[in-house]
Amino acid sequence: MQTQIRDKKTQDKSDAMHSEFSRGFAPSIIACVICFVVTLACCLFHNLMGKNTVTTLALDAEHYLESCRQMVMFAQDILHKGSIQQALVGRDAWFGNFLLLDGPVLPLLGSLPFIVLGHVPAHADWKVFVTIGSFLQAIGAALVCLLMMQFTAGENLSSKSRFAWGICAGLAWGLYPAGIVASGHFLTETPITVVMLALVASCVALLHKVQTDRLSLVSLAVRTLAVGLCAGLAILLKPAMLPAVVLVLAIALAKLFPKLPSVSSKIQSTFGLACGVLLIFIPWIMFAYAITGAVHVIPERTPAYNLAKGCDLEADGWSADPNPPVTEVLFKSKHTTTGAFSYLLAHPDKTVNLTLRKASRMWAWPWNQFRQNVFGITPGFDRGIHLAILIMGLSGALCVLAASSLSIEASFIGLASMAIVFGHLAYLPFETITRYGFTSMPFIALLAAIFLFLATKVKENKFLIAFAASAALLIASSVSKPLPYMVAIAGNAENALVAFSLVQCLLVVSLAIVIWQIGSKLTNAKLNLFFKSAVIIAAVYLTAIIAANASDKRDFREWECKLMPGQVASRSVAITPPNGAAKPDAAFVLVDGDATCMQAQVSVNGQKMDGQLKSIYQVLPNKFHILGLMRTFGASMNMTAEQARQWRVIEVPVSLLNVNGENVIEVTAQANAPVTIYGDYQFGKNDHIPMLAYDYFSFARLCNFADGCEGRLDDVGIKSAGTGVSTFKSGKSETDLSPAPGIQTGQYRLHLCLAFSEKPSATPSAQDNLNAPATNSFTGAIKVSDFDKLMRVHLNNEDVLCVNKMVLRSGKGTCAQIFIPSKCISQDYVSVRLTGKARALGKDKSFSVIPVLLGSGAQPQILTMPHALPLIPLGSDWTAFEINDTLPSHLLAGGLDSIVVALYPGHGDEIACYGPDRATGQIFVKDLQIEARPENPTTLANRKTVVF
Repeated sequence: MQTQIRDKKTQDKSDAMHSEFSRGFAPSIIACVICFVVTLACCLFHNLMGKNTVTTLALDAEHYLESCRQMVMFAQDILHKGSIQQALVGRDAWFGNFLLLDGPVLPLLGSLPFIVLGHVPAHADWKVFVTIGSFLQAIGAALVCLLMMQFTAGENLSSKSRFAWGICAGLAWGLYPAGIVASGHFLTETPITVVMLALVASCVALLHKVQTDRLSLVSLAVRTLAVGLCAGLAILLKPAMLPAVVLVLAIALAKLFPKLPSVSSKIQSTFGLACGVLLIFIPWIMFAYAITGAVHVIPERTPAYNLAKGCDLEADGWSADPNPPVTEVLFKSKHTTTGAFSYLLAHPDKTVNLTLRKASRMWAWPWNQFRQNVFGITPGFDRGIHLAILIMGLSGALCVLAASSLSIEASFIGLASMAIVFGHLAYLPFETITRYGFTSMPFIALLAAIFLFLATKVKENKFLIAFAASAALLIASSVSKPLPYMVAIAGNAENALVAFSLVQCLLVVSLAIVIWQIGSKLTNAKLNLFFKSAVIIAAVYLTAIIAANASDKRDFREWECKLMPGQVASRSVAITPPNGAAKPDAAFVLVDGDATCMQAQVSVNGQKMDGQLKSIYQVLPNKFHILGLMRTFGASMNMTAEQARQWRVIEVPVSLLNVNGENVIEVTAQANAPVTIYGDYQFGKNDHIPMLAYDYFSFARLCNFADGCEGRLDDVGIKSAGTGVSTFKSGKSETDLSPAPGIQTGQYRLHLCLAFSEKPSATPSAQDNLNAPATNSFTGAIKVSDFDKLMRVHLNNEDVLCVNKMVLRSGKGTCAQIFIPSKCISQDYVSVRLTGKARALGKDKSFSVIPVLLGSGAQPQILTMPHALPLIPLGSDWTAFEINDTLPSHLLAGGLDSIVVALYPGHGDEIACYGPDRATGQIFVKDLQIEARPENPTTLANRKTVVF
């Protein structure tokens, strides 16, 4: 009798839920449409109308674009030849390799519009890909809205309340700044968020139907088939989602099976799920076999290489160019997984520390690798928003475990979201970056909305106030840099770091206590053991991450010194040549500073050095390509290669040095030219301060954070062989190495680099080169007639060049090629100087000149001048401009053959790749003059170096 009464109550509750769902169907559709429209409008406006550098097809997206091109051409061949087999005839491994690496989903999605239009996509079609990404982000916002409304469906809420909660959750994800930025990238991240949201939504629809209706076997099969299709699509789109997908399906089946009336219905649901997965995979497997002759179940996303990068303890788990030594060894070994596992077991303490810190790399910053502003929200402010969502999302996950009155659908939404976030821990063995954490953010945003909803059910506001205060303090401590100010209180950097870490741990504990109290109000019974354990584990895990970052010290070691005119940063260093080494034949001062330090005056032992600081890659010819990488990546961030963090050097006469004693290096800020240089805290007397490497460049590290321009690695390559005493001088010596901000101790990054020849060389010194006549230089004017006739105009009684939208869209190019006579430029380096005058009309009064050097070898070789500015500001009047650069000639096989000068209105790299935009004006250029002369400066090539 009691069982019948209980069943009757369950049935009445299900009928009530069904009635409420039916009455709320129209508001759900309206809420989803609002989220979709608002998100789509914001994404399209930001990506199409904003002033951000176009990065739609940058980096990996270039590869996806080529896959789309191959897919479109393949589809066209099928239409012309009538069959897939005929279309495959004549296609080489290039076609198969691209699709095997990228998988079929994103290339097919991107190619569909072009297949319909019969047009092979190119960079100029970037707006199509932006539109696809914006639509996907809008669909994701609508799905988050729908899931939130389904979460609240079992609650005693009015339609208006559910409507409001759905809108808030949907827009929390749809207008998430990093999500808007990501919609402008042609990558798998935005599509996979939609597919994973669809997977959860399809599971919820299945569970809801089982709860409210008696399903026929056909209806059950159809709904489980939809779940399987979403699961298969997710795995094929991004194989790393496999753990998350498996967890979601496991939770869904665990909640579904008890509700199914018979064994046959359980078998039917499992069969429908499997069929959905197979319907996705079988066509792909057959296609992959047809183009490669081998069976490939999932795309080949180079897991061995990614594992080698992530397990490189010496490079701190970062990739770099070139590959660091350990990465190279692990990757090229026959058994990368076994080798990596053995390597990590040999260093258990470092392995645990790095694994913990990788979690903070993945989630501590929003994914905004090119540092775009979104409607005035800067990347730094965006991080505060991101951390707030993270904290509320984690709190929401814990509160879901505590809430006892949730419906089966609401419980599943919470648990599935937690499972997907937890599944992202699968990235920890690999190189872990914010891009990988991004795909969990819609579910974290959903959990954040769930937390706010559940928190409103708690009547005591003191808990919400305590939560808000603790979260705000934790966010403030994370986005700010309080360590310099804490040094004055704690006495030294080591004590300050310990105090700062303890404060953050206490804030985490206070948050855990508040969540514990909130959870206790959400359940009628005593807190369950699972919830208690989850709160404790979360608190311990977060404090362990804080402790790991503090013990590693990398994120806290650096400080900056802003020298005002007349102020001096000084470092006294004792040098001792290596045992058995002869007298050094070259020496350089190394300064770690931003672009402003190039205007500083460097002195050694009281003697001022001639010239100015320059990039260290200009004296490392074998690493010069790194400067080119900095220019390439910098163009996407609207910065020059000079603004990227790098060591700057200036040569010091060896005769000036005390090679067996103290030497004093001084950097002085000149009049009207403030200088920023960097230094390190000393944590304890025996603390070894690592030397930042100058022969490896990590784009992943450069783009993983929203502040700084650091792409160098620690402890890879050369290390400092000595310590020194640093002082700050501003009228008198100061114990504080920089008066603002805070108190700074330790040492400046000012070093002496001694170079010893590995073998005898007849290379003359830089001073000898200055005195030698440049008999094989080239100087010449670039004539208007050297350019296409479409660019030639007669303005104010003189012939000038004009570049505008019409010229750019003509497809004839905006460049001229100047051939260099044979036997010119025969030295190790070539110095190129380009001058001229320009003026601009239109909205965008800026332009760029991109000089490109061409070699004369059998294979065409191109070398872009890395210090060419991406933008040169102009006015309505003629403005003189000058571009200078020095490049190693060995990068051009066969020697310098010619120089190509390309003119663009606006951002040259952007327009050359994507074409003109709505703001592109027109420029007029005249009096172009080019000079190329040989150089043979002192370099570090073929020399052993020791840094002090």
